[in-house]
Amino acid sequence: MWFNVCGLRVVNERVPIMQRFLTVLFSCVLPASLFLLVLPWLLYFVTPTFCHCLAFTSIFSCVIVEKLWVSFFRMRERHAPKIQKDWTTVTVSVSYISVMYAVIIEYYARKNGHVWVVATGAGVALYLAALAFRYWSLHFLGQQWAVHLDKMENGWQLITTGPYRYARHPLYLASCAEAVAISLIFGSYCALLLALFVYIPLQVQRAYFEEQFLHMAFGEDYHEYTRRTWALFPLPFGKK
Repeated sequence: MWFNVCGLRVVNERVPIMQRFLTVLFSCVLPASLFLLVLPWLLYFVTPTFCHCLAFTSIFSCVIVEKLWVSFFRMRERHAPKIQKDWTTVTVSVSYISVMYAVIIEYYARKNGHVWVVATGAGVALYLAALAFRYWSLHFLGQQWAVHLDKMENGWQLITTGPYRYARHPLYLASCAEAVAISLIFGSYCALLLALFVYIPLQVQRAYFEEQFLHMAFGEDYHEYTRRTWALFPLPFGKK
């Protein structure tokens, strides 16, 4: 039911139970995210020291601080604890947090600090590229960046400049690349599998959900926009 936008009608017909469940789950996102800052340091002090564990803990904490700032504290809109129609906010948030917890748990469970140098280098390059792409996208999106995809404020316009000239969902592409990159940097195979087979498919589903909303909001303008742009991947050749 969660993987079918048409199934959203079924969810809405069971409004009280499903909305309560999603609201409670979403209210746990910020505490769980904040605990991501605490957990690696707890593990650092309670487990025997091994190679690179201090560097891992420090770098991972910086990654989480940056993500928390972008996702919760830099935006005008705060994470409203009540879920209406946009269930994708919950599933994407929970799946991303699961990827990050998998990174921590696997790294400390392994206790040898060993990472594959090639994968780490590729992960660092991918992470920096994704970070730059995300901030580029946020710059052009401006104050129209929002957590929930089922509401629109007065004065919002269809953004078709910057990265949005080539792809309709550059922020989702950047987030997918980040999840894969972090898994590679710290050599977490469990996190990589979660990113590839859970988080990325949910991001694709979120993009599809957003497209339905934008089609209703902007009508023919958005339909024309979809004819000349790619959904996620800004390929070097344009669409006709």
